[in-house]
Amino acid sequence: MKRKYEAVKNNTGIYKVLVSEDGKSWKEPTRGCRYAASRYEGGGESLQRSKKHFRTFEDAKNFRQKLEPVSSPLPLQNKPEESPSKNFFSFEDAIALYEKATLSNKAASTQTRYHHYKKHLAFFNGMSVETIDTITIDNWIAWLKRPEYLATQHSTRCSFKSEFTVLRNILNTYTSRINRNFRMPFIKEHRAAIKVKAPALVVKDLTPEELKKFLEALKEVCLNTKWEFVYYLALMQYFTYLRIQEATALHYEDFNFARNEITLSKKIMFGRSHKEQTILVSGSKANGGKILPMSEMASRTFREWTVRSGIRSGPLFAFKGAWPRYRLIEYRYSQALQKAGLNQSATHILRHASLTEAQETSRDLNQTKFLAGHQSIKTTERYAKVRTHQIRETQNKFDEKMSGVLDGSQWFANEATNGV
Repeated sequence: MKRKYEAVKNNTGIYKVLVSEDGKSWKEPTRGCRYAASRYEGGGESLQRSKKHFRTFEDAKNFRQKLEPVSSPLPLQNKPEESPSKNFFSFEDAIALYEKATLSNKAASTQTRYHHYKKHLAFFNGMSVETIDTITIDNWIAWLKRPEYLATQHSTRCSFKSEFTVLRNILNTYTSRINRNFRMPFIKEHRAAIKVKAPALVVKDLTPEELKKFLEALKEVCLNTKWEFVYYLALMQYFTYLRIQEATALHYEDFNFARNEITLSKKIMFGRSHKEQTILVSGSKANGGKILPMSEMASRTFREWTVRSGIRSGPLFAFKGAWPRYRLIEYRYSQALQKAGLNQSATHILRHASLTEAQETSRDLNQTKFLAGHQSIKTTERYAKVRTHQIRETQNKFDEKMSGVLDGSQWFANEATNGV
């Protein structure tokens, strides 16, 4: 007699027992155990997977949920009671576990962002982790999307995606270290529910012509003012394909003219409020850094700025002896974009524009991936944009090839005669 197990739909860890004499026709056994269930027991290094067989589905389900089997011969009241505090693991405990076991290994910028997201999880305070189910997540999302709560958020907020990810990470840490049988309460509908509004449809790109308009406007806004560094920062950001926090962190010593290279190994962690300090940290957003061949335009930007500013060591783009705040840079960029008549915003637009131009020029995703410093080529693919002039060129080439199709057409001649 052969035996196999078939997973019970919508009941993780519970299996139906099937038997067969020939290995082809399978059926439930007429006697004995018809179900099996598995769960993890113990904790830490002593964590072990336990599997048992049961006569009924209810017994298997109760074993999975760590409950007393229905068919147990012992009266429930005779079972020694466990202290409530032994089984109660609060959401605050889960947060403390996550911060100690997982968050402490993350980059400093990730830790800073986490503390901003954490305040949106106050809904779960005082709850036992085991009581958090799908309905609880539904209620949390409804709590976040209350009009009075949204009124306290930034006007550009489109979703609570980051907060949702942090919550998943906290519960994942609890599952992996405390209770492997805990069932994650998320469903795919939650991804859509956390959206607040559709993001503005803005093309994240600047053509070379639009870039020149922007730079000309930025030059008028910044040149010969105390914000002059912002103009040269924008030039450097474009010619080195960097994020704004990486371009701002560039030092005089990062430029090696003997080897014609730029070393990128630092970034700025901008304070999100006036109470938070803007600091320099090692590494870049995606990895530990990179060495980039220095382009002619990057070299010229460096030379011109160092001559104008007199900088001979240390940070290239400091402001009044300190790191500039993000809002200061963003405001000048926005001023210039508006002045140039461009419907764009923020500082990341220059990175998108430079990498899109690099991809259009090289037609090689691997080259663009290197310039961007991406770990995955899937991330680079977003810069393989199709610009309007490319579409028009393709259409024109197609029209040229098909130009003779309508020449001498009797239908066209007749319709033209009728005034169509």
